[in-house]
Amino acid sequence: MIRRSTTPARIDSSAFAHKYVFMRTTIDLPGSLVREIKAQAAQRGVKLKDFVTTLLQAGLAQADASLSQPRTRSPLPVIRKATGTPHPALSNREIDDLLVAEDAGDPLRR
Repeated sequence: MIRRSTTPARIDSSAFAHKYVFMRTTIDLPGSLVREIKAQAAQRGVKLKDFVTTLLQAGLAQADASLSQPRTRSPLPVIRKATGTPHPALSNREIDDLLVAEDAGDPLRR
């Protein structure tokens, strides 16, 4: 006869957390970049994996900060005649009239 415990099975949380805290991955990087990262990690006296983690976190934080700021729009360009005076602002209808006249071979003069 097999006796079964009435208490639920317990999961060793430290073993579970240890297994899933870090994830191994492979990234192909140029040799010169790897040498530079290794050299900087050695100069700072930190492990390569810790230094790469710091660099990635800093890069992600910088990207998040730049995305949160609204982009400023540049002003529309002003077209000027050869004389230096700006062209008058035209409505869409006036632009369409000019394009139709140009297609017809009879450009309008202003």
